[in-house]
Amino acid sequence: MAPGRTLKVEVLSGTVNQDGKYACTVKLLDLALRELKKETFKTKIVPSKNGLSFQFPENSFELGTSYNLSNIDSLPTLEVSFSTGGGMVSTTKVVGSVRIPLETIDQHTDVQDSEYTLRQSGPTSDQTGTVRLNLTWSSSLDEEAGGAGGAMSTAEEIVEDETEEEPNELHVSILRAKDLLIMDRAMIGKGSSDPRAVVTVGKETKKSETIEKNLNPVWLEKFVFETDNHEDSITIKIEDVDMGGIKTDFMGKIVVPLVQLQNKKPLKQWKRLMNKAGKSDATKRGEVEVILHWKYNPNVKVNHRKQSTFGGMLAGAMGLDESSDEEAAELEHAEATPKTDEEIAKENEEKEEREKKLREELGNIEIKSGDYQIQVHIIECRDLKAEDLNGQSDPVVYVEAFGQKQNTKVMESCLSCVFDERFIMNFRNMDKETFDAGQIRVNVMDADLGSRNDMIGAFVVDASRIYYRKGHEFYREWVGLIDDTSVGDSGIQGYLKLSISIIGPGDKLVVHDEESDKKLEKEREEKEGIKAAIPPSIKRENVYLVTTVHRAEYLPVMDNANAFSTGGIDAFFQAELGTARQRTKTKSIKGDRSQLNPEWNSELWVPVTIPIMSDIIRYTVWDHDRTGNYLVSTCTDRFNVLNGDSDKSTPPHWRNLYGAQINGYEIGKAFSRFSRDKDWKAHYNKYPENAPHYRGRVLISQRIEEKAPPKSDGSERLDEAFRLKLPRRIKQSEQPPQETYKIRAMVISGTEIPKFMRALHTRKMQVKIQCGRNEIYSSRVENTNGVCEWYELIETEPFIYPKDPDQVPDIIVSICKGKDTSTVPVAFKRFKFEDIMKGNFTNETQWVTFGEDKALDLLNDDQFPGSVLMRLACGKAELADRTLQIWEDSLNNSTAKTPYQLRCHIFQARNLPASDANGLLDPYIKINFNGMNYNGKNAQTIKNGKADHKVPSFVKKKTCDPLWYKTVCFDTQLPDPQFFPQVNFQLFDWDPGLDPDDYCGCFNALLTEENVTEADDKDILKNPHWYSLMKEKEGDSDGEILCCFQLIKKRAPEMIMPPIPDIVPELMDAFVEVVVIGCRDLSSYKMLPMQFPKVEFSIDSPDGAKKQATDNSKRPSGSNPNFLERIILPCKLPIDAIFAPPMTVRLFDYRLAGMFKPICGVTKVDLSTKLPWSDSYIDPFKSGQQNDTRAKAGAVVLKKKKSDGMPAKGAKKKGNGDEEQAAMEEQVQVDLNDSLSPVSPLLPPEMRSAIEVKLSEEDTGAGVFGALKHVKHPSANGGGKSGESGVTLADYSEEKEKVEGGGFGSLIGKSDEELKKILESMEEEEDNTARYMIGREKLPSELEEKLVTTPFESFALFRGQKDSRIQVGVLKGLIRVVREEKELELAGGKNHGGIDIKQLLKPAMYTVRLYVLRGLSFTPMDIGMFGRPGKSDPYLKVNVGDDKFNDRKNYISDATDVDFYKCVELHTELPGASLLEIECMDYDAFGFGDDLIGKTVIDLEDRWFDDRWKNLGKENQVDEEGKMRWATKPLERRSLYVPTSHSPQGMLECYVDIMPNAVAEMYPMDDIALPPSQMFEVRVVVWRAREMVSMDVMEDMNDLYFTAWVEGCDKQSTDIHWRARNGKGSFNWRMKFDVELGHNTKAMKFPYFHIQAWDKDIFKYSDCIAESFVNLGTAFKRAYKKGQSVDVFKERDYAKEIESIKFKKMQEKARKEMEEAKREEALRLSTVEEGGGDIEMGMGMDMGRDSVDGPPDGEEGEGIELVDRSQERSDDKPAPLVKKKSGLKALKERARSASKAMSSKERKKAKNEEHKKNKEIAKKRKEKSEQADKDELKQLIGGMKEFCGLGDDPPDSSWITLMRKDFTTGEDEECGEVAISISIVPKTLADTNPVGFGRKEPNSDPYLPGPTGRLKFTLNPFSMGSQIFGPAICAKIACVCCCIFLALVGYFIAPFLNIFITIAK
Repeated sequence: MAPGRTLKVEVLSGTVNQDGKYACTVKLLDLALRELKKETFKTKIVPSKNGLSFQFPENSFELGTSYNLSNIDSLPTLEVSFSTGGGMVSTTKVVGSVRIPLETIDQHTDVQDSEYTLRQSGPTSDQTGTVRLNLTWSSSLDEEAGGAGGAMSTAEEIVEDETEEEPNELHVSILRAKDLLIMDRAMIGKGSSDPRAVVTVGKETKKSETIEKNLNPVWLEKFVFETDNHEDSITIKIEDVDMGGIKTDFMGKIVVPLVQLQNKKPLKQWKRLMNKAGKSDATKRGEVEVILHWKYNPNVKVNHRKQSTFGGMLAGAMGLDESSDEEAAELEHAEATPKTDEEIAKENEEKEEREKKLREELGNIEIKSGDYQIQVHIIECRDLKAEDLNGQSDPVVYVEAFGQKQNTKVMESCLSCVFDERFIMNFRNMDKETFDAGQIRVNVMDADLGSRNDMIGAFVVDASRIYYRKGHEFYREWVGLIDDTSVGDSGIQGYLKLSISIIGPGDKLVVHDEESDKKLEKEREEKEGIKAAIPPSIKRENVYLVTTVHRAEYLPVMDNANAFSTGGIDAFFQAELGTARQRTKTKSIKGDRSQLNPEWNSELWVPVTIPIMSDIIRYTVWDHDRTGNYLVSTCTDRFNVLNGDSDKSTPPHWRNLYGAQINGYEIGKAFSRFSRDKDWKAHYNKYPENAPHYRGRVLISQRIEEKAPPKSDGSERLDEAFRLKLPRRIKQSEQPPQETYKIRAMVISGTEIPKFMRALHTRKMQVKIQCGRNEIYSSRVENTNGVCEWYELIETEPFIYPKDPDQVPDIIVSICKGKDTSTVPVAFKRFKFEDIMKGNFTNETQWVTFGEDKALDLLNDDQFPGSVLMRLACGKAELADRTLQIWEDSLNNSTAKTPYQLRCHIFQARNLPASDANGLLDPYIKINFNGMNYNGKNAQTIKNGKADHKVPSFVKKKTCDPLWYKTVCFDTQLPDPQFFPQVNFQLFDWDPGLDPDDYCGCFNALLTEENVTEADDKDILKNPHWYSLMKEKEGDSDGEILCCFQLIKKRAPEMIMPPIPDIVPELMDAFVEVVVIGCRDLSSYKMLPMQFPKVEFSIDSPDGAKKQATDNSKRPSGSNPNFLERIILPCKLPIDAIFAPPMTVRLFDYRLAGMFKPICGVTKVDLSTKLPWSDSYIDPFKSGQQNDTRAKAGAVVLKKKKSDGMPAKGAKKKGNGDEEQAAMEEQVQVDLNDSLSPVSPLLPPEMRSAIEVKLSEEDTGAGVFGALKHVKHPSANGGGKSGESGVTLADYSEEKEKVEGGGFGSLIGKSDEELKKILESMEEEEDNTARYMIGREKLPSELEEKLVTTPFESFALFRGQKDSRIQVGVLKGLIRVVREEKELELAGGKNHGGIDIKQLLKPAMYTVRLYVLRGLSFTPMDIGMFGRPGKSDPYLKVNVGDDKFNDRKNYISDATDVDFYKCVELHTELPGASLLEIECMDYDAFGFGDDLIGKTVIDLEDRWFDDRWKNLGKENQVDEEGKMRWATKPLERRSLYVPTSHSPQGMLECYVDIMPNAVAEMYPMDDIALPPSQMFEVRVVVWRAREMVSMDVMEDMNDLYFTAWVEGCDKQSTDIHWRARNGKGSFNWRMKFDVELGHNTKAMKFPYFHIQAWDKDIFKYSDCIAESFVNLGTAFKRAYKKGQSVDVFKERDYAKEIESIKFKKMQEKARKEMEEAKREEALRLSTVEEGGGDIEMGMGMDMGRDSVDGPPDGEEGEGIELVDRSQERSDDKPAPLVKKKSGLKALKERARSASKAMSSKERKKAKNEEHKKNKEIAKKRKEKSEQADKDELKQLIGGMKEFCGLGDDPPDSSWITLMRKDFTTGEDEECGEVAISISIVPKTLADTNPVGFGRKEPNSDPYLPGPTGRLKFTLNPFSMGSQIFGPAICAKIACVCCCIFLALVGYFIAPFLNIFITIAK
């Protein structure tokens, strides 16, 4: 060591009291007063006589050459001593010495001359001499500060490195240690150690000097290491050296990661020594003072060792050496300034606000653990990308969710297709963490035979995102498909329409009106086009999520050490969002946890398409291994929260990692976890929210980039995930600002601490508190009866973590067994650091309930994890230091105890969990308090002070609701009230014999200062409270115990206590009235059905039990017995309702003539709400809230049509009175007039001719109704009265428009589009609602949710114990409590609830009609094969009582949505067997029987005896003969359930009618049958094509043909137009497809006609040019409804069709009214025959019939003259029948009478006008006739052209544009057009008028001529070549041939030319 500051010691002189020869020794002693041998000097021997002064030769010595004297805080001691000579014989003896601490010498004075006294032993011994010394410092301290200094210079240590460079030189100074362990035991004394320090950084190790026999050594040594590796750690190990270093013993170590020193500031600190694992434990190992400084030294060049060739090969083989990353751009971060607390708080508030906004968007929905069902409906795909070489794909859809995977069938060679497949996946007992992190992935693949399927595109959505939506569903929406597996496929790869629905715990399936939804979709497609129907929300934007991962710290050791390698981890980091993911390179690090700090310094770029449905960003850390990657931990984030940030980025921040414990697994438990339902170790690692162990942290930052940087070669990147390497490490200034924290805990005591035995001894327990890498332990204490007492204050060393408390690891408190390195946490509790920090070290002491570590599984299933009373706080270190004294005072107060007596007053229990097979138990309790316990199994005598107090046994036989009213007391001493222990109650079920008693649950009662009372306090029943039982956590057990606690403060420990008082509450006389209806649906007992049951009612009260039973009954059956009794129980009940005992109900079954009476079921009735004198009273006879029940149920009501013709119920019956008869006549006549139609043959001929004239005169576009406005009704003469028919035709037209026109008004002037809408609305109105649904409500769920309450009370009967406890039936009745006996009197047979008891107790027979319409979303019961979803073969089973219906023979094959449409009629007795059970079964031809899909139960009694149900639909009931209709009860959607799951297994649409048998005979069943399906033939003619894109580019031709199919039919193709030129093709080819039209057929659900254009290639695959499809929905509906042929593209006369529909309506109305009139006439005639009456009505009816039916054929048309009202007779006799003239004659006579009144001039003028008018009419007729002739000729010529194939556009055809999507631009390209015509023909008509396929015979309707423009054979090579190769290539070939020909000609004529030239010369 280079010399620094030294001290020169000069011994000037000395004196000694005794004569002799003396030598002077000068030496330095270290801080432990041990001699420093290198700093020891000795003079020569000098004689001394007579006490005179003497001097020494060579008396000057320099000290400090080997010891640092610069540090004034650790200066040694100077010792000067005189000793006698010591030659060869004599020994050396010290006669006097002096010790001078150098710190007492002036440090700033150079020369100091002083005299010191010598003493023989210590400062108090006698003086033996003096010595004079001259002390000289080599330099002053001030000069030292400015100079170079020594290694331990104080000035040097405080200098901070302020450069921007990364640190590369580490200085480690080991100053001293204290309180080290004793490693060398001594026979006498305590022993000592020989410690030395071993410093290791990376692979470099340095050792300090060994200091012998010292437990407080001082080294003051400094070590320098050259390193810039942030992954390294400093390990300082203290070891005891024995045998000269041959053997060493571990004493402790400290580990400091270099990342904590990267701020380049020196750290001087006392560090607590840890165990070998680097963890703190209960062993006190001492402390070491160190100075650590990592700084930058420009003179240091760190040599990075490269991996050897062999090492590189090995790493490559293991997958650890991936390809090198591209360099990212230089980080351009501004120099970050440390954030203040206010800035951090503001950032956290903004983040919380964004998260809150996101939660509001998702909805306020809570995800729960339980059963989940996911339904995915794959509907159709469009515009998929072609994956095959022929331009097509074979799409198949795979659906994946939570490990289940299913797929659709393969659709061959198409880019748009319909699947219409529903997948139903059930998941049992799913944790909310699993569900919240789960995803639903839908992959659309291209199926390839013999090779791997190709990805077309995928859609991924978070399950939680679907669940947060309204209705928990994603309904019939289009989504864009993204290919996340191929870099080249960027953007949208197609579109998929699907629905996703999730049914969670307590949810019900949402059912939509699919027909209405399809109608809206169709309207949008027709309005905006098929492509526009895809919503713009999936027109997406591509961005990148960039995650910069810098490094990780303190990762767990995943690879255990072995003989060949040390432990470590091969870590990589992965970012995942939706379907895209990216990872870092693998970093392999070895060492303990403190050294596992990998640095990645990488940017992970993940492509994101916005909007994104998968919002969860999942970050994972993995350990790579050759056998597979192992998950270390997971953390998540929300993309929408990041995207909602203004900067769309987050600065570097720490993400903490949590997971399962690494060690501590027992061998047996480790194997048993594989047999459990859940692997908790994997669960904790994947879902770390509740994980028990800290697994490190990772430093990341995030941002969203709109564009990716170019590649290294300058090319642009596609939408791909990639990784970039950062050019440098992150600077300290860019990291999160840090703060120094401390954690402090005051651990008082624990109760119910789990016991663990080892070698017949209970193991000691301790508490561990961990925050990140910082751990503190309490001492290990004895576990006495589950009670541990620590009374200890523990605190961590100051530790550094981010200033933002959200980035600080959680505090994990654990109860541990074992010691040192074998410490194993048994139970744990996690706290957010931020939550604890808010207390500012003022946190209150509280009881902490722990949870079991499920992965370790060290506790039994019924073992409670324990509770600990503790005070926990954390925060800034300076705040912790300021509050330390307060905590210490509080701890001292906790040890000061005061005598108390605890009195536990136990009153009763209720709803205890049954533990015996009979559904009951024999309960008793145990009480544990402060190490004392009481066992209530047996009677005991306890001490009440000095007096004895006898407590009877707590065991109560056969009850779940025991009454105890006992007091147990404990004499104890307790600390301050804030440290009061808990009272632990345990409930057991007593079992006789050797069977162990069953543990049923426990609870812990917290004592507070409110429980403290004085001895003379008489209010002993202070605040009684119901305490809920639990086993491990709250809510996992049933039952409550009522008790209160009284802490009597004693004045002295031996104080005489007052006697224990009686705690029975005050009682009063009362009566319990029980109206017993009966039991329903009783299960069998012991394999036999119920024989002769009865019910017993009992009430336990302090004055004794009161019991009363019904008579035995087996009517109508033993399973559904009716008791029909009224029982009165007189009893005493408490005034305070909290003490009200329950009424126990036991069901007995008498067997073997009463010799065997087993308890077959039990239940209880809570009387606390039935005491009329209490505030908690609920009147059992009050019905639920009735206001607006329809709105509450969310019902949809279909209103009754006016045209229905059904009078409302309650309408006045038609009698024989004048007023009634006149009103009826008038109504009938008006209805008859309304029923006239202008196009009907029933109209008079005059009106028909007049209408025809008007139509020929003017054509306004309104058809018949335009002419009607100008025509008068023949019966409407000017002044005459026609009785019932004085209505003008204009009035008739207006009335007809209003009634039959559907409110559309006049058709004049309306466009075709408007007329089309009117027609569609009218057609929809015709098909809208079935008759049985008119006026009937449609409820979204069960009717019970609307009625809310029931008229009876139902009590479920149970039998069994624990998990085998099942419901065995239901008891129905009415129960009330009254105070006085007179209240029990029945007024008029009714009790005070208004219920007629007498009528209730008289059963009657009823008819039950169940109408089942549909079954929806049935759970598949059959196993799917090869990934295909399973189906079911459902059928119905219905039973009520003994009446059963089984429809097994009519099962429906392979269905999940079923159309039943059945009516089931059953009969039952009410009151009686009232449970209508509806079971949906799955038919199985083989196996052990049919499977239950789901079941629903309807209680008929609750409905029939409920007036609210009786009034439902009453307004629609019709009691008229011939129209009888029962009240319309609501249509319900009832969920189906199975006993093994809480999730619905489907839904059933049904409604129920209940009526007496006599009434049922009068009302027919509703006809709910579906109309039958019909077969049709779709005839398609492909005429020609034009503007087709050429696929053979060179020839500019196509070998063109078309493929077409109707959805659900096989494909058909035309013939091939070889070498089609100019994009034209001619085919004239007919295709025929058979389709089934009807309810829910595939053709009706997806009425698509697909057509594709292909280019045929012989030597390779054919090319698909383009495709399109046509929606045939409207045409299919027209054809199905009318049952006639429909031409799809034929122009429609909408006005004519509207008139036709109206005419049909009026005909139907007229028919109904005529039938009504006939019935009324028959009724009137029968009345006349009986008593004589007026037959005027009959005349009217005859007139009506004549006027409507018209004249018979061949007659002129005379009718019956209408009698004027003024001529009616005054008496009641009928008017005479007068024959009237015909309507035409009447018109002529009126015309003649009018003409007679005119003058001749007027007549002439009128005649001229009439002549002129007739002339104009004739002219118009002539023009119309000529135009008709022209049209006919044109049509004839066109037909001839078409026959020859020369026509323009074929008739009734349309040009369909063929499209192809360009995925590079994302646009649709037009690739040509094809002319087609489509006809839909009924199959019966098609069979009678067949047509041939293609152009085969019969070739008609229409005739298909041969195609034109086809390839023709010719001998002309130019023509043939042009046809085959195209004009361009043919011309080129011709040119080549010509050139060759000319060359040949020249070659052959060259000799002749030479001859000719020679001759010429």
